[in-house]
Amino acid sequence: MTARLGPAIALAGGLGLALAASASDARFDALGDLPSGIFSSVASAVSADGSVVVGRGEAILGERAWSRAWRWTREDGMVDLGDLEGGLPASLAHDVSADGLTVVGSFRSGSGPKAFVWNARRGMQSVRARLAEAPGLDLSGWTLSRTVAVSDDGRTLAGTGTNPEGRTEAWLAVLPGPR
Repeated sequence: MTARLGPAIALAGGLGLALAASASDARFDALGDLPSGIFSSVASAVSADGSVVVGRGEAILGERAWSRAWRWTREDGMVDLGDLEGGLPASLAHDVSADGLTVVGSFRSGSGPKAFVWNARRGMQSVRARLAEAPGLDLSGWTLSRTVAVSDDGRTLAGTGTNPEGRTEAWLAVLPGPR
């Protein structure tokens, strides 16, 4: 559903954005929900031009509902970002790059939350696995639990995890190679 609004200041609640809007470009879009969901969706971030929104929804898989990371565009609607092998079918999208091509968040594994990065070419990957592509990078003892922010170009990620001493610590990582 799209509604046209008169001259206004459009505020994206909870996203920390305030955009000046003229009568010609003001709009409101109801983003819907995931197919097979229990109709519950929460947006968490929007791309620089507003064409991509990410968040989480609830999908019925088997006998229960699971939180699922999604990416929304006007063309494709709300699309489930999938799973990681060995994980539970539960994930949350926390942020999106400026161009909307890279999504970051967390997924549930049998041993707790893990950080993920997603793009259309590679699909969902654990941040740890993606960083393992860089020769000589040592992540021994680290658990990367959540990716909560991504840079405009989609290569630099920030998150939280557990360091080798067992303490919660923020981290910053630059992904190797092309997206």
